[in-house]
Amino acid sequence: MSNKVDQEQLNDINELLEEGEVLNELPTIPTIVNLEPNGPVGTTTVDAAEAKKQAAAEKKAAADAKKAEAKAKKEAEAEAKKAAKQAELDKKAAEKAAKEAEKEVKKTEPKVKQPVQNGITKPKDGTLCNRIWVLCNELSEKKGSVVTKKELSEVAEAEGLYSITIGVQYYKWKKFYGLVAIKA
Repeated sequence: MSNKVDQEQLNDINELLEEGEVLNELPTIPTIVNLEPNGPVGTTTVDAAEAKKQAAAEKKAAADAKKAEAKAKKEAEAEAKKAAKQAELDKKAAEKAAKEAEKEVKKTEPKVKQPVQNGITKPKDGTLCNRIWVLCNELSEKKGSVVTKKELSEVAEAEGLYSITIGVQYYKWKKFYGLVAIKA
C-alpha cells in the first residue's frame, strides 16, 4: 500500500526540512492524502472514513429496521393466534351457556303428562307403540267394532312392527279403553 501525496506539498515539505524548520510546523495533510489503494486521486482519508461510517450506519439501520419488522410480524402472528384461541374459547363458552339455558328451560317447562286410564298410560306420539294404538283406532273405526289381534297383526307386521310389541300394545289399548274385563 503506498501513500500518495500531492507533488506541490512534497516540495513544501522538502523546503521546510532544508531550512531546518521544526517538524511540528509542517503543514497538515490529512485532507490531501489518499490511503485507499487504487482510490481516486484527491479524495481524503477522512472523507472515505466518513463514507464508510455512514454506509455502516445505514446498513445497521436497515438491519435494525428489518429486525424490528420481523419482530412486529411475529408479535402480530402471536396476537392473531391468541385472538383465534380466545375466539374458540368464547365460542365454546357460548355453546355451553346455551346448553345450560336450554336445560333450565326444560326444567321450568311443565312436563306433558300422557293420559292414564284404567292403570294404563297412553304412549307418546311418534313412538312405535303409539303407531300400534293408531292402527287399532283406525281399523276399529273402519270395521265398526273392536279390531281383533289377528287383523291388527296382519296390517302392523306389513309395516315392519314386531309381533310381540303388537300383542302387548293391543292388550294395553283394549284395557285403556275398557274393552277387557278389569280384574279388581
